[in-house]
This record gives sequence, structure tokens and C-alpha cells, in this order.
Amino acid sequence: MFIDGGRDQLDKINDQKIVPGYHQFKEPEPYDKKYLYIGFAIFCFLLLAVIVGVYYAIIFKKRSDQKDSASLASQANIVGEATSTDFAGAFPGDLDSSGNNSDEDDFDYSDIRAEDLTFGYFYEPEPDNFKFNFKNYSLPLNVKTEVSNYYDVSRKIALDDYVGDINKYGFAIIKNDNPRTVDNFYDAYRYLAGKEIPLVMTSDFVLYYYQNNLKQIYKEIEKTTFFDNIWDVSNRMYQMSLVRYKKRKDQIGLGNDELLEAARLECAYFATALRLMSPTKDQISAEGKNKDKNLFDEDDVQKYHFELPDFLQEDVSKEVDLIRNPAKTKVKSPVFLYERNYQYFLVPQGYSYNAKLKNYYLTLRWFNSLFPLYYRSEACPNCSLDYDDWRINMIAANLISEDLANNQDLKNKWAIVYKFIAFFSGLRQDLTYLHYRQVFNGLYGEKRVEEIFSEKRQNEEYQQWQSRLAKFDFLPMEGGIARNEDNKAIIGLRFLQESYWPNDYIFNRLVGKELTPISGTKDKKATICSTNDGWRCSGFGYDIVNLIAGKPLEVQNPYYLGNTNYNNYNKRLQTLRGEIEKFNVNSWNNNIFWITLELGKIILDYDSQYFPIYAYDKYWQENKNINTVLGSWTEINLPSEKIYDYFESGDKRLGSYPECNNLNYIEPNVKLVNEIIAKNKMLIKMLNALNITKKNNIASVELINLNNKFARILEISEKELRGEPLDEEDCAFVNDFIIRYAVDKGKRSFEVVGDVKIMIESVEGIKYLGLVYKKGEKNILGLGPIFNFNENYDNYK
Repeated sequence: MFIDGGRDQLDKINDQKIVPGYHQFKEPEPYDKKYLYIGFAIFCFLLLAVIVGVYYAIIFKKRSDQKDSASLASQANIVGEATSTDFAGAFPGDLDSSGNNSDEDDFDYSDIRAEDLTFGYFYEPEPDNFKFNFKNYSLPLNVKTEVSNYYDVSRKIALDDYVGDINKYGFAIIKNDNPRTVDNFYDAYRYLAGKEIPLVMTSDFVLYYYQNNLKQIYKEIEKTTFFDNIWDVSNRMYQMSLVRYKKRKDQIGLGNDELLEAARLECAYFATALRLMSPTKDQISAEGKNKDKNLFDEDDVQKYHFELPDFLQEDVSKEVDLIRNPAKTKVKSPVFLYERNYQYFLVPQGYSYNAKLKNYYLTLRWFNSLFPLYYRSEACPNCSLDYDDWRINMIAANLISEDLANNQDLKNKWAIVYKFIAFFSGLRQDLTYLHYRQVFNGLYGEKRVEEIFSEKRQNEEYQQWQSRLAKFDFLPMEGGIARNEDNKAIIGLRFLQESYWPNDYIFNRLVGKELTPISGTKDKKATICSTNDGWRCSGFGYDIVNLIAGKPLEVQNPYYLGNTNYNNYNKRLQTLRGEIEKFNVNSWNNNIFWITLELGKIILDYDSQYFPIYAYDKYWQENKNINTVLGSWTEINLPSEKIYDYFESGDKRLGSYPECNNLNYIEPNVKLVNEIIAKNKMLIKMLNALNITKKNNIASVELINLNNKFARILEISEKELRGEPLDEEDCAFVNDFIIRYAVDKGKRSFEVVGDVKIMIESVEGIKYLGLVYKKGEKNILGLGPIFNFNENYDNYK
């Protein structure tokens, strides 16, 4: 249950006891009247206190009941079975689905149980009462005679192929003819500004800027708060397990004891984590002028120092070496005693440049290690452990679960890490320490694991234990592993679940042999299998758009029509939409994948009456909005790109700082920017509630600055839509926002691996949006970069 910060005050009020005093009556002296008045005043004060106390007790009880009820309902996927009907309840702490939580803003969160807190609890929509009063031009238009700067722009950018679209729709999607020099948003804006072409701040750029800044802020939190939290949790869990191991060893001496081996396994597990986090010799920076901020300094070396005990030297050292220098073939784990693929520990570019981030990444991957639920047998021939080793492994899993569950401070530290990783990177929902504790407590009540396993247990108890854990079910939409024979080998406890975004689930629900081409269609389909009985064996990006759009898409694009023209496609799509329709405020705000799709939904479900004339025709939806949504969906699946100040870097490939152009324009989408601001406020409140901002002020400052910038974008957009001229400060802000920075471009594509085909989703390079808009009484043509979304396929079967 979420514990609000008002509890202390309410408890103090409710704990007051008013005990009437007993007084023997005697005739008061005349001068005693003042005491009578004082006594009456005290009585009134105490009566008022009772009334206030009763009132707040009722309010608190009502709020507590709501929270308890919501929390229990919402934890179905955490401490109970989940079904397809309770997806919205999969997120703990579902306190108020309306999102109206403003009365909680001043509460003290110091006593919070972090594992029960959700991002959605802090979500509150921004007010949407803006009044529009903008002027429109008429369509069709003659761009050559009715647009003031057409000829000036056409001399700098080839427009001949796009005049028809601009005349008819008021905009055109323009190919980038300079892809080698201009291959990202920032370079595109500087390129256009250097040619003195009016700049359009596109919604594509706004989303890219938002997403990439969130990724950068997350990186900052990872290498500061998260690193320290994981070190503290690992160290304290190690210390508890070490005490247990030594105590048990002293009790039994040298012997073949399951509890002793389980305690040793837990000890080795967290010792490996600590060794992975500790700086190696080549990760320590020189001091003074040559200090490298991407390496550990001398203070770090002292802080993150860990000495292995002699009894763990051999296996833990070998384990760490295998992780840091992964073999290309499967090798038996010295700690877990089963074979594993150590290529799993290869560090991606986004983490390899910084020593702390690299060690953090390796530790998280180690925490993905499996404590299997099943042992090797005829029922599970591919399972990793034989029965005897499995029993030890199961006891160790319960020791870990008990040690974490019984320490609220550790639970809070771990929950902070867990929740933010799940929010920014996505985590699969499956068995956690909470499920293991629920089953253990259900079988043995308040007894401790050591107490139960101090003597060898019967096989039937292990089977009962296993069968109860196997009953937990998790929603496939959130990565729950299907409970079937083929998956037994990969089911079990993971201290940290594996990374997961729902792409696979969405696409897999829209393929299958019942999805056959509709008779009579001869179009070539990228999603079809190249067999005689061709069926839809791959998804495509438009499946994402179809899933979130509030109404059927009116798209005439042959690529779209051909790859949705299957029997049973719409039936499958409707089933999938049914799951999305159950989403509540917590569901949409559970992680940045769903936040991105919700922002995409705002773009797709726009009301054209609140937009200028270029957005009136469905051509805008088909050619601009859908591309924006697909681009932002691709972007959220990519690693962050490093942003730096272009004009401080000495890089002047695309010219010096340009003059402010009063004809610059922001593509207006008030609802989109409002929603981004609301999401940022939600994130800031969550950071504050979990005290992350106290440990990492940089992240807090960056988020606040980010929101201030979006507030200015909103303010300027509203001025545009009211038909008001922009002042010099507005112009300077837009100019600075879109051209000041540069980017070290990273990977611009990702793969979705299906059973037959690999989908390659790319936003490599940029395209331009050419847009006609009003500035005073003049029609102006401006340009701005948009996502260059592309989709390709590789067959590998």
C-alpha cells in the first residue's frame, strides 16, 4: 500500500485522548472568573480537536481503503495470477485512475514503500482550454504568386517536383538532396538557416528532442544513483549471506548439506556482482590535468573496493573473467553450474565508453541470470540443472527472496532501480522475489527459510513448491513467458527481469497461417511468406499505427493496402485493440514505450479544426502524421545519441551562428506539447518521491530545464494560433532551440526478429517538410526536417 506523507500528522491527531478532569465544586472567588474563561477556551479547543481528528480519520480511512483496494487489484501480476482482463491492474499502486493527484503534491514521501509506487500515480493532465483565433489561406493556392518567398526558397532548394502538392495541400514532403552532409535534425536546421530559409520546428523534431533528452537523463541516473543503489543492495545482500554461510558451516563442519550450499550460492551470486562493479586496473583515471571523467577516480576506488574471501576465489574469479571476456561458445558457469552463452554479456556502445556504465551494465546482465523453476527430466530434457543441483538452486532463490523482502530499506533501493529500468528500458513481467515469498509464506507461514531447510526436505515438498510457483501467469503483452512445455527451461526467478518492449507480442498477434491473402489481390507483399500457400508471416510498422489509431486509417498507400489485405487481419487487430482499450492511467504511463505510443495516438487522433488548413485533408494524416508516429516509435527503440553545443565545439562545417529569422515557425500541436509537459512533471514528481533528485541533482535540473523549454514552445505555438506576432525573445528562443546543438549520431535502425523474416526499422537520415503558413498577412514557405522512416526485410528461413 502506498503510504502518504500525511500519515504522521493524522496519526498524531487520531491518537489524542481527551480525558475529562474531575473537579470538586466549590464557590469560586470573584477573581477566579478568568480561570473559568480559560477552562472554557481549553474545552472548546479540545472539542474542535476531536472534531478535526474524527474528520481526518474518516478521510484517511477512505483514502487508505481506496489505496489498499487498488494496490491489491493492481498487483495481480506481482503477487498473484494475471489474466488478459486485468492488464490495467498489472502496475502496483493504482491509486487514482483519473490522474487527479494534486492534493498529494505536498506530502512527505520519506516513509514510502517504493515497490508499491507507480509513475501513473503522479500523472495529472495539463489544462486544455486554449482558444484558437488564427487566419487561414485558401486551398488550392498558386505557390508562385501567393507565397511571398517562393522564388527565394526555390533558388536554394529544388522545389519543381513538389509544387503540385504545395498548391493542392499547402505542404509537401521533400527529399533530402544532400544526405552525406546533412543526415540529422540539427545539421538540417543549420543547413537551412545558413541559406536563410525560414525554419519550421516540426513535431518530429520535438519528439526526437524529448526522447533523446530522456535517454540522456536516464544515463546520468544510471551511473550515479543506480550504481550506488545496486552496490549497496549487492553488498548488504552479500554480507547477510556470508554471515549465514559461516554460521551454517560452523554448525555442521565439512558435510554435504543443501542449506550450506544454497547459502554459498547466494554468497557467490552477490560477490560476483560486487566484483563486476569494482573498478579494474585499466578503469582507474590518472589524477590532475589528465583526469578522465569516464574512468573511476581514487575516491571511487576506495568506495567500490571488494575483497573476495578465499572460499569464493576460484569460482567467482572465473565467472567474472568469463563475463568480461565472453567466449563464443557455451561454457559451464562456475557459479550456477549450468551452461550459458556468455556473448549475452557483450557491452553495447552506449555503455562501453564509460567505465562505471560498463560495470553497471555487466552487473544488470548478471542479475538477469536464471534460478530455474524446473529441473532436467523427461518432462524437461532441455532444463539446465539435474535434480540435486536444482534443489540447492531453489533454496538459494528463496534465501535471496527472504533477505530482500525482510528489509524495507533494501526493497526501496532495489525498487527504485527496478522501476526506472522498467520505465526507460522495459522489463519483462514474470516471476520475482515477491512471488517466491508469497508461495513460501503460504506453505510455511512466518517461519524462516533456514529454519525449514536446516533438515533435508521431502521431494514432495519441492514439487508442491514448484507447482504453486508454476500457477502464476503473466500477460504476454508485458512479456510474460508462455507456460508451455517448450518454455520450461527459461522460467524461474531472475533478480532482475530481462529487457522487453512489446514489439514482438504485437507483431506475433498479427501473423499466422489463417491470415491468407484476400482472393484476387496480386500486389507484392513484404509481409507474406514466399511459399505456395503464402500467409502473413511478418508484421510491419503500420501495424503499430493501426493498433493505436482511434479510427480506421484512410490510407491509399499501396504498401499499406497490400500488407493489410489479408483474411482475418482486421479480426486479429480488433482483438489486440481490445487489450489496449483496457489501459488506464498507469498502463499508458508504465514506460516510455507506451508513453511514445500514447503521444502517437494524440498525433493520429487530431481534430483538424484546431489546426491550420494544411492539416485539413487526409493527405496530411497519410504523409505527415503517420511518418511522425512511425519515426518516434523507431526512435524509442534506439540507443541515445550524444548531444553537444555546436558553437562551442569548434565544428563550423555548416557555418557560424545565424541571425534570428522572424519568419521561423513552430508546427502547432498544443495537445502534444501539453502531454509531453504532463509526462515530464510526472517523472519529476516520481524522482522527488523516491529521493533520486537529492542524490542526483543534475537529472532533476535537466528535467526542469527540459520542461521549461517545452513550456516556451507551447507559449509560442499559442501566440501563433492566436494570430499574434512573435517578439524578438520568441524568435531568439526558436532559433537557439533548433540550431545550437549537434549530435554524435548513433545507430539509426533496429531489428524485429520474427519466425521467418527480420524486420529492419530505420530512421537513417532526414526528409524535409515544406509548409505554407501565415505570418501577418503574408503566406510564407518554410522547411523543417522530419523522420526519414524506412522499412526493409531480410529472409532467413
